[in-house]
Amino acid sequence: MKDAARHLWPRLLAAFLLLALLAAAAAGVGLPVWSLSQSYSERIAEQQRLLGEYRRIAAGSEGMQRDVQRLERWQSSSNLYLRANTAALAAAELQRIVKQQAAARGGRVMSTQTLAGKQEDAFTRVTLKVRLRTDMQGVLHTLHGLESRRPLLFIDNLSIRSRTSRRRDPTTGKPIEAVELDITFEVSGFMRSAVS
Repeated sequence: MKDAARHLWPRLLAAFLLLALLAAAAAGVGLPVWSLSQSYSERIAEQQRLLGEYRRIAAGSEGMQRDVQRLERWQSSSNLYLRANTAALAAAELQRIVKQQAAARGGRVMSTQTLAGKQEDAFTRVTLKVRLRTDMQGVLHTLHGLESRRPLLFIDNLSIRSRTSRRRDPTTGKPIEAVELDITFEVSGFMRSAVS
């Protein structure tokens, strides 16, 4: 009897450990599934609430249509976009703006490259890759001037490298070191796409 009891305890302990392991595995799978179910229920309730709100808004669409027409009239009269009606003319307009802004502080546009236009809804994004040489004040003035003006322009992929050059001071004739910055960036503006 003692021998049987001695062999029974390890089996009971093994059975208990197996049950505990199964319970832990069930909790490890069951809790995330239950949590996910709760999350989906909350999302469905939120979507139903939004659907009711959208239906209410759609019922008042007449007033909204007037607002949309008013907004479209305002957009067509605003100066937020490049004025040209073709991508080539818009790129030329953008190039003129960049050269004018850079020259205001003594910067020199070394090169420009027109990148492929990109259609975005009712607008076409016109982008130039620009290489410019100027000093630090010229960088600040040019970039600030481009991004704070109308038409709205956006700067991307900015790269700045410094160059040190030696030249003679025109008044004293002594050699001086000048630091110039080579700046490469992309500047983009939007033009309205032709309505077909």
